[in-house]
Amino acid sequence: METDAPSVLFDRARFERYLHLFDKSDPAVMEFWADDVVMRLGPHALETPRGIYEHFKNLHEFMAESNQVLSFESDERRMAVKLRGEMTAVRDFEMDGMHAKKGMVQRIEGVVLYELDRGRIKSIDCQPVTELNHWEYVE
Repeated sequence: METDAPSVLFDRARFERYLHLFDKSDPAVMEFWADDVVMRLGPHALETPRGIYEHFKNLHEFMAESNQVLSFESDERRMAVKLRGEMTAVRDFEMDGMHAKKGMVQRIEGVVLYELDRGRIKSIDCQPVTELNHWEYVE
């Protein structure tokens, strides 16, 4: 359904701000998500801004996350972003078959597809990632 609401540009600078807040588990990140946002991570789906935020806030208690934008395309309704992510274990952990010791690093690359609604993220579809390295100590 089309609306007469003005479009809001979600340009690269705005995306970089969003990504910074996401990586730091800053609650301000929730302002970028529509109230009915859905994030798909393979077979799993996270719903609502609070649900997504809490999931990653809990994850970030075990690992620091840093993402770099490799490519970015957007219009008023969609974004496609290729990211390189680096996760660093901030303490020893084991979850969902994943084991890491404090200081170990994992690097991945992947594409994330976003649907927008009046400048807010309505849908996040995380495509399968390429693991650049499994959890290991790196210099």
